[in-house]
Amino acid sequence: MVKLIINITFIFLVSINAIGQVTCNDSLQIFGTPEELPKPEITEIQRVIISKINYPVSAAIDSVEGTVWVTFCIDTCGGTSNHKVIKGVRFDLDEEALRVSKLIIFDEPAKNRGVPVLYRCTIPVKFELSTKKKQKTIQDD
Repeated sequence: MVKLIINITFIFLVSINAIGQVTCNDSLQIFGTPEELPKPEITEIQRVIISKINYPVSAAIDSVEGTVWVTFCIDTCGGTSNHKVIKGVRFDLDEEALRVSKLIIFDEPAKNRGVPVLYRCTIPVKFELSTKKKQKTIQDD
């Protein structure tokens, strides 16, 4: 009898934990714009991206630039999942944009009426070579 009560209690606690956080998956649809956007805001996210990004050497040698658009889902705890490139430039740049976007963690999720909700976010990751690097690459040829 004691084992049965312990098992039921364990299942109940696991169920509560699973209900507490809602995560995104491909079959889940997210509607509308939330009343409160997740924090940090997009400008702070861009600063994080710039500080963490490593320009792929092959792309720098080939002087490839462009903007990779990455979409991902922000769950009810501020974590991110389902990262996808929706508009890429080149494989190495796309992979680096995905890597950096997976490093983003939100302090607060999106909210409607004060309740955390799922939110799909799409961000641009810009790859630009500095003019000095461009001139050096041109002169090396």
